Amino acid sequence: MAGARELPALLHELLGPLVRVGAVTSTIVARLLRVRFLREGQSLGHIQAVGCGSLRYPPYTVHRQRPAWFKRSQLLQYEAALAQAARLTDALEGGDDAAAAAELASVWAAMDQQEHKCMPSPLKQTTQGECSLVFLSRFQAGWVHCLMGTAGVSLLEKTKRFDQAVERLQQLLGSPYCLGRRGDWWLRLSINLEHLGKTESSLEIAETALADEWLSPGQRLALQRRHYALPENGAWTGCHCEGGIWSTLFALLLWDEIFAPVPDVFRTPFQTAPLDLRTEGFYMARKTILEAKLKRESGHVQDAETWAKILKSLKLWTESMFLDAAIQVAAGGVLTATQAKEMESLAFDWIVNGEKHADSRFPELSPLRDRVMSKAAELLGVLSTLNLQGITARFLKEIGSRLQADSSSLARAELLALCYGMRWVRLSMRTDSEFMASIAFLEATHPLKHVASDKKSRVQQSICDMLSSILRPLVDEGDPSLIGLGRSEELRQRWFTLMSNMRLDIFKWSTKQSKQVTAGYPLLTVLTCLEADKQMLTNLDPLVELMQRQIKDRKNAVLAVLCISRCVLAYVLRFSQRAEQGQVERWELIRVVCINITKRLPVFGLSLISDLLGNDGVNVNWEAAMAGVTALLFLLEEIPLRIAGENDPVPLPANYQDLERFAATPQGGEPRSLDKLAPLVAQGYNCMDALNLTASLPGLELVLSRVIQQCHNIHGHSRITTGTRAFGDSQGRDRSGPLPVFINAIQCVPFVMPRHWNEDRFWDDLSGYAIHIDPLMRKVAVSVLHRCMTALPTRRDELVARMATYCVRLPDEYSEGLEMLLSLVLDLMQSWLDISYEEGAAQSPKLANLKAVEAACLGLMCSNSCRVRSLAMQMAKLSKELHESSKGSQDGNFLSGTLAKDRVTRRLFYVHDIIQLICPSIVEKCYWDIRPLVRPVEVLEAPAPRAQDARKLFKETWSRSPVVAQRAQTELSIKLQSLLVLDSAGRAALPQEGKYAQTAIYCLALAAGPATLPEALPDATLSKRDFVRLLITSIRAGLEFHQSVAAMALGNVHSSCHSLVVQECMVLTEDYLPDRQMQRCAVQLADALPQDFNADTRRTLYDMFSSYCEEGSPGTNLG
Repeated sequence: MAGARELPALLHELLGPLVRVGAVTSTIVARLLRVRFLREGQSLGHIQAVGCGSLRYPPYTVHRQRPAWFKRSQLLQYEAALAQAARLTDALEGGDDAAAAAELASVWAAMDQQEHKCMPSPLKQTTQGECSLVFLSRFQAGWVHCLMGTAGVSLLEKTKRFDQAVERLQQLLGSPYCLGRRGDWWLRLSINLEHLGKTESSLEIAETALADEWLSPGQRLALQRRHYALPENGAWTGCHCEGGIWSTLFALLLWDEIFAPVPDVFRTPFQTAPLDLRTEGFYMARKTILEAKLKRESGHVQDAETWAKILKSLKLWTESMFLDAAIQVAAGGVLTATQAKEMESLAFDWIVNGEKHADSRFPELSPLRDRVMSKAAELLGVLSTLNLQGITARFLKEIGSRLQADSSSLARAELLALCYGMRWVRLSMRTDSEFMASIAFLEATHPLKHVASDKKSRVQQSICDMLSSILRPLVDEGDPSLIGLGRSEELRQRWFTLMSNMRLDIFKWSTKQSKQVTAGYPLLTVLTCLEADKQMLTNLDPLVELMQRQIKDRKNAVLAVLCISRCVLAYVLRFSQRAEQGQVERWELIRVVCINITKRLPVFGLSLISDLLGNDGVNVNWEAAMAGVTALLFLLEEIPLRIAGENDPVPLPANYQDLERFAATPQGGEPRSLDKLAPLVAQGYNCMDALNLTASLPGLELVLSRVIQQCHNIHGHSRITTGTRAFGDSQGRDRSGPLPVFINAIQCVPFVMPRHWNEDRFWDDLSGYAIHIDPLMRKVAVSVLHRCMTALPTRRDELVARMATYCVRLPDEYSEGLEMLLSLVLDLMQSWLDISYEEGAAQSPKLANLKAVEAACLGLMCSNSCRVRSLAMQMAKLSKELHESSKGSQDGNFLSGTLAKDRVTRRLFYVHDIIQLICPSIVEKCYWDIRPLVRPVEVLEAPAPRAQDARKLFKETWSRSPVVAQRAQTELSIKLQSLLVLDSAGRAALPQEGKYAQTAIYCLALAAGPATLPEALPDATLSKRDFVRLLITSIRAGLEFHQSVAAMALGNVHSSCHSLVVQECMVLTEDYLPDRQMQRCAVQLADALPQDFNADTRRTLYDMFSSYCEEGSPGTNLG
C-alpha cells in the first residue's frame, strides 16, 4: 500500500506539471487535425517528430487545390463511419462475432437504402480518366462503409451464409467506391455461387465480370482461370508470385514522376506516396512527363548489339543451369545409355568448341563462358564412371584430328582446352570391365604417344597435367595398394606394371630437359605413389632426394615441396603401421606435410609441431611457426572426428598451377570442428587423450606460450583504443608474418593453454584482443571467448568478472572499443544464462565473482556515453538473472552478506534493482526520453543533474551492498586520478576545462562513500583524506569550475567524513596565517641553499618573501 501511495508522487516528479484537456476541446483538436492533416494514423508525437526533423518523408510539394469534403455533413458522416469501423475492427480482432454483427447491422441498413452509392459529383471517375479526384473518395463515408461491407461478407462466408454473402456482394458491386476491390468482389461472388451449387451461374458471373471496365489485368486473369479450376476442365492451379520486386523497381525508375507536383495528390507532410497511386488517374495526371520519360529511356537502348549481348548472356546462363541439373541427374545413375551418349556429346562440344560460343564483341561474357565450360568438364567427369570406354575413344578422335595442327592455330587451342577439360575424368574399378577400361584409358593417354609436329612439348605437358589431376584422388584419398582388390589378379598385375613403365618413361622425359619439370614431376610423383609396395619403397627415397635437390633451385622449390608432401602422405597412408621415425624426420617437410603427418601419425606430428614452434626468441622463422600452429589446429580439429570414427583427408594440389592458386589463398581461417571440441572439454575430457598424447601436452603448452608472447610484444597492444589504422585494410599483408601466426595461435585456446598466462592476465589479454585493430583478430578473439564460456564451466564467473573490470578501466574517450567490448560481455552473459537453464541450477558454479560485475556496472553508470550506460544497465540485469538462476542465490551471501526474508528487500541487493527503484531518473536517461522532441544536434545533457544521480546511486549502494560499492569506488578513484593534473607547485589538481562533466560525476560519486571502508584499499589508490584535501584545495586555489565541483562534492560528502573535512580545513587555515607563512617560507629558504647566502642576505630574502606569501597559495616552494 505504501508503494501505491508513493506512485502518484513519483509520476508527478517525473512528468512535472500536467494540464487536463476537456472532452469537447479534445474533440475539436482531433477534428482540426483531421481537416488539416487528414489524420490517417498519425499521432501528435508523429506530427511533432516530422516538424522537428527527427522523422523524414520523401521530399514533395504539398498542393491543396480542392477540398477533401465539400460540405460539413460529409466530414461528420466520415468521422462517424470511422468510429464505427474502429468498433467493428476491435470486435473482429477479439473474436466477438455478436458485437461485429451488431455493428454491421447499421452498415447493411445503409446499403439497403443505397447510401453506399452516393458520391459527390466532383469525385466521380470516368473510364477515360478525365477527372483525377477519385482518390479523394477514400475520405467519404461511402468508402468506409464499403470496406466494412467487405469485412462483413467475410464474416458471412465464415458462418456459411453464402446466400446472404452473394446478396451483399451484388450490392457492393453497385457502389462507385473502392474500384480497386471490384475484381476481388466479382471473384468472391463467383466462388460463393459455386458453394451454393450454382456452378453455371458461377461461370456466368465470371464471364460477366470480364466486361467490367475497372478490372486490372491480374484480376481478369484470375476470373478467366475460374473455368479451368473445375476438375472436369483440368483442375488448373497456379503459383503465387511476389510483386514486391516489381513495385520496388517501379518506384526506383519512376521516383521523380511519382513525386511530381500534381495538385491535390500530396495534401499532408506525412505521405509516402501520392493519393492517386494505384488509380486510373495516376497516368492521366502525369501523361506528359511519363511519355517523355519513356521516350528518353528508349533512346538509351542500342538496338542490335545490346540485344545480341542480352541474348548471348541468357543462352550462357541457360546452359550453365542445364549443366548443373545434368550433373545431378547423371550422378544419380538414372540416365539411359542413349541419354548418357547425348550428354557426353554436349560436354565434349562445350569443352572443345567453347571459344566459338563467345562473341569477341562482348569480352565481359568470358567469365560466364568459362563457367559453362567448367560445368561441362564436371559433367564429363560424372559420365566417365558410366562410359569411360566411349570417352576414351572420343578423346583419341578429337586429339588425333588436331595433333598436327600449327601451334598458333585455333585447333591447337582446342586441343589444349580438351586436355584441361578431361581433368575431371574419374577411373572406376568396381567391375573387371571398368578396371579394364581404366587401364586402357591410361595406356591410350600416355603423354609420349602423342607427338605434335610443332612445339610437341606443350601438348605433352598438357596431357601430363591432365593425368596428374585424374590420378591424384587415387593417391590422396585412399591406399593405392588396394586398387583393384577383388578384381582379376591379372588386371591388377597389368595395372601396377603400367604404373612402373609410365613412371620410368616420365622420369627419363622430365629429367632430360628442365622445361619438362613443372609438368613431369607431379605426374612422376603420382605414378611412384601408385606403384606396388615393393617398387614404391624402392623408388621413394630416390624421388625424395631428387626433389631435395630441386628445392635449392628457387624456380622449382615450391613444386619440389609439393611432390615431397604427396610422397609423405602416400607413405603414411600405406605404411603407417610400420613407419620408422628416422625415415620420416629426415625429409624436409613444410606446412602441408606437417598437417598430413599430424593427421595420420599424431606422435610424429606433435614432435614436428614442437620443432617448428621452437625458436631462440631473436631470429624467429614465422613460416615455420605458421606451419606448426596450422598443424596444431588441424590436430585439434581431428579429435572430434577421431572420436566419431571419421578421418577426412587433407586435399593437396594436383599440379603446379593448382599449387599457385593454393599459395594465393589467405591464411588464418577458423577451423570447422573446434566448436565441437568445447563441450568435450567442458565434461572434463582431456583433448589429447584421443590421440594418446597426454604426456606431451606440457611441452606443447610451453612452446605455444613462447610464440604467443613474441607475437603479443609485436601486435598485442595494437587496439582500437591505441590507434586508428586497421591491419586488415593494409595492402600486401604478409601471409607468414607474426600477425597471421598470432591469430592462429590464439585459436588453440582453451584446448592448449599457454604457460605464460596467469589467472588475471589471461582474461585481460583476450579482452584486449577482442578490440584489436585487425578485424580478423577481433573475430577470432570473440570466438575464443565464447568457446571458453562453453569449455570452462568453473571459470565462467571469472571470465565475466575480469572482462567487466577491463571495461570499466577503459578510458571514456574510446567509446567505440568500450561499446564493442560491453556488447561482447552481454553476449557472453546471455550465453551463460542459456547454458545455466539447460544444465539446471545443480550444475551451475558458484557466482562469487559477480560482485565485480555489479561493481563494474555501477562504475559504468558514471560514463558520459548514454549508450555505455544503457549497456551497463543491461549487464546489471543479466547479473541479477544469473545469480537468481544459480544455486548460489539460495545461500543469501552474494552481494551484502545478509539476506532479508522479504522478497522485495532481497531485490534491492542487486544494482539493477537499486537503479530502477531508487534512481528512476537514471533509468529515464538510459532508456526513454519524455522530453519534447528536438533535433539530435541540440540534445545536451547537463552534467550536474547526472552527477547528483550518480551520488544517489552510490549512496544507496553503500547502504545496501558496501562491498560492491567499495569496488566501484576503487575503480572511480583510479579514473579520477588519471584525470588529475599537476599545478605549478607539483601538487595534484582537478583537470582543466573539457573534463568538467566527468570530474563532477566522479567527485560526487566518491563523496557518497564513508570514511572507513570494509576492505583495505589497493596501493596507489586515492584515499579518503587525500580526496577531501583535493576538494578543499580546489575551493581555495582552483578555477571557477573547480570550485563549483568541489563545493558540490563537499556539500554532499558522507556524514562519517565530516571530521576529515574539519581537520583539513583547520590545516588549510593555519597555512594561511601570516606568521605561519613567514615561518614556513623561512624554513624552506634555509633548507634550500644555506651555504650560498650570509645571514643578512637571508634576512632580506625572508622579509621580501614574507610580503609575497600574504597573497600566495599555500604550499608554494619558495626556496
